[in-house]
Amino acid sequence: MMIIRAATDIPENTELTIWYLLPAPENQPMDFRHWGFECCCAMCADVRATEPRVLWARTRQREQIAMALGKKSRQRAEILIESLAKTYRHPLEQVLHLGLWEPLTSIAVVYDSLKQQDEAREAVSRALAAVGFVIEGGVEGPLVVKKWGFTMDNLVVAWIILGKSLLKVAPERAMQAERYARMAYLISVGEDASFDATYGMSLKVAYEPPSEEGQVEGWVV
Repeated sequence: MMIIRAATDIPENTELTIWYLLPAPENQPMDFRHWGFECCCAMCADVRATEPRVLWARTRQREQIAMALGKKSRQRAEILIESLAKTYRHPLEQVLHLGLWEPLTSIAVVYDSLKQQDEAREAVSRALAAVGFVIEGGVEGPLVVKKWGFTMDNLVVAWIILGKSLLKVAPERAMQAERYARMAYLISVGEDASFDATYGMSLKVAYEPPSEEGQVEGWVV
């Protein structure tokens, strides 16, 4: 049995197509010729139109970002992420930038650990947009998901970080982000009864008064 959840409103009589394989960077190239067809989705078409050296550069930059974060060199990771973002020629409205998801969510975790909530919020917002989420509001108004994107690894964590980043400036929006985290967990796992046992401690810590010292030792900023 397959359960399909709509990411946005679907017009009547719309034909549904299902991806056999997520066109993520680690799954490239997507070669289905032995099955008698060639994928023509926007992302696969964009990959075919992108020079091999650019695809290689993206892979190398993602590796370098992971290494920089592993060495606690945040500033270098930030520079590399911006360099990676510039390799995508088309806007998100035309082609999603799936390769930015892991770097942006990884550095958002770093910002969160350093109590740099504005930076964490920006990184998570960019990560969600990169994989197809269309979100309105936040600090200035109700947090509303107009369109759901891909259910990526660490999607629940991304929503939790977004909620923590909103806690001081917009507490009601933080609660909305937590509800989206629960929904993402439900979509990923198939139930949400175990959400509190899995992530409840993170949320509990987020809602407690912050300590006087919010820095994490060892980070090069």
